[in-house]
Amino acid sequence: LSIGGIPLLYLGDELGTVNDYRFRQNPAIADDSRWVHRPVFDWERAEDRANPRTLAGRIFQTRTHLIGVRKRCPALANGRTECFDSGNPHVFAYGRQGTVLVLANFSEHPQPVARAVLEHHWPIPARAVDLASGRPQPIGERLELEAYQFVWLAEAGAGERASAANA
Repeated sequence: LSIGGIPLLYLGDELGTVNDYRFRQNPAIADDSRWVHRPVFDWERAEDRANPRTLAGRIFQTRTHLIGVRKRCPALANGRTECFDSGNPHVFAYGRQGTVLVLANFSEHPQPVARAVLEHHWPIPARAVDLASGRPQPIGERLELEAYQFVWLAEAGAGERASAANA
């Protein structure tokens, strides 16, 4: 949702539906792996999307929230994406139009990214916020990402200014 372009969600992704390999049992489509993403829709799981205590509910509500953030933040909707080396092989990093920095930890362990690396690619504001969670994000000599954590960093208040400008 943050890298640009049109987000691709397969049927059931909004609920956390897993791949369905039963297509291999049908000789007419067994050689077409696209069917792994075309499961029979699980209507019971879909009913759970409103319940934040279920996995489907947490996934659905998080995706809905992130889509809303994307809609409110012009830097995520259009424009230039610049990928760069985070200095950590487990952390994917890119900037959006020079105003949003995205970091994604693809490891099951916490991972650091040095401030010096970030400063080279993004003007670190005095107060940063993670647009995805809405929480302030202090950036000391290094930024530590938890296992599988991602952040969409921007200057604190920038999201509110963008929302007011688009209203």
